[in-house]
Amino acid sequence: MTGPASLRVGACLLCLGLAGRAGEELEPVEVAATSSSPFTRLRFAELRDLDHSGDASVGDRVVLGLRRPLAPRRVIALGDLPLEGSERGWGDGARLLATPGASQVEVVLGAGARLSLSGTYRPGARGATPAQLRTASGAVPILMAAASRRSFGGDRFADSPDLRPFYGQLHSHTGVSDGELTPADAYATARRYGLDFFAVTDHLEQLTAESWAAARRAARAADEPGAFAALSGYEWGGFPTLQGWMNHVNVVGSDALMSVGGTLTLRRLYEGILVLPGETVVGQFNHPGMKHPVFGRNNWNAFEYHEDADLRMRLMMVETRSERGEDNREDAGLVPALDRGWHLAPKAEEDNHRAHWGHTRRRTGLWLAELSSPSVLAGLTRMATFYTDDPEASLKLRADGEWLMGSTVYGGGPHRLEVEVAHRTRVALVTRLEIVTVGGAVVARRENERTPVRFACDVDPRTDAYFFARVVLEGPEDRMISAPIFVDR
Repeated sequence: MTGPASLRVGACLLCLGLAGRAGEELEPVEVAATSSSPFTRLRFAELRDLDHSGDASVGDRVVLGLRRPLAPRRVIALGDLPLEGSERGWGDGARLLATPGASQVEVVLGAGARLSLSGTYRPGARGATPAQLRTASGAVPILMAAASRRSFGGDRFADSPDLRPFYGQLHSHTGVSDGELTPADAYATARRYGLDFFAVTDHLEQLTAESWAAARRAARAADEPGAFAALSGYEWGGFPTLQGWMNHVNVVGSDALMSVGGTLTLRRLYEGILVLPGETVVGQFNHPGMKHPVFGRNNWNAFEYHEDADLRMRLMMVETRSERGEDNREDAGLVPALDRGWHLAPKAEEDNHRAHWGHTRRRTGLWLAELSSPSVLAGLTRMATFYTDDPEASLKLRADGEWLMGSTVYGGGPHRLEVEVAHRTRVALVTRLEIVTVGGAVVARRENERTPVRFACDVDPRTDAYFFARVVLEGPEDRMISAPIFVDR
């Protein structure tokens, strides 16, 4: 066993829920003081864009979630809620709404409120970070509520001791398109091979309303909460361009089919995904190493960034060894897409066209508190994934002692990254553990440890950056890759 270890990585880095009930407005009065401020620790700070302007404006509300309920006689004022680096604060005429004993308070913004909310994260650049509320335990970013977002600027997802790793795959085909047998056969086979979750994703252009309805029925029949999560989706098959064949994209999490004819440009594809009904629709970039035999390769216009599509595009395929001779390693897709600004996590898949679903050892690992189809989709939305060639091994990356991989941390550093590698059946050799950042650069490394391995390092990039963990187990084709932590400076 190895004990905790730490490494300071400084100059070598890149310088190298909510408002439950609107409360009554409280006027500050003299009352007995409580022993601790309710703003020592906030769970979240979230803006509700009530006028749908896409930004903070007068009358919008910022909901503050407290770690513990407001003490019955606790009185607060706007002066207790200072904003980091803001000259005008909450705006002229801002009001505070609170209810004694509540676990939330609200700020109604006044005229001229200065809150930066979106479009801030760009790797290698240094834009304005989101507005942050200053508390005794550190700054808390004010993030746009998910329902109000027009682009994805980042989010924070808390780690928890209740989370444990589950294993599955999210790309497969059956005889409904160009594979074999039926979706029911695929789910049964995947479960027999030990997968916890599995998605059938036949080709969109070969699905009919009837076959799509039958596929969803098969998923519902195979689904068993607590034992097996069966998902249904489809693969959008691309089109020829002057730069090569537009690469494929998977979609899970919606009962609706996209139009084939209406998505024959990259922009229309993303628009089609954005309008799909469902709160946890997950788009996935497939096999970036694929090259069309006639038209060649077009990886989504060289991973061209679309800030609105970043709301739903969540995963990028990674593969250590391809049975089709493709290069699908992280440098082929995940790293260049992250470099362009996408918020993405790695996934593993077999892209089966034979009746052998789950036959390899590669898996998408996913940290969840419970196993069900809704929890799997929510976990994919949070990007709580890791790629692994060993279905018994797990990898977790955490930031600042609290935030699970897939999260964004804000403001100046240093930020502490912690990596945990475990194996559930044996003591395994970790030949190499690396922290990887922008451009695929390695900023920290450990070698020749045995599980369980715990490793920590501090990162303090001068510009926006991402960091993910990469692990080599016993051999070079036995690897693991975590979802990133994003740092928004």
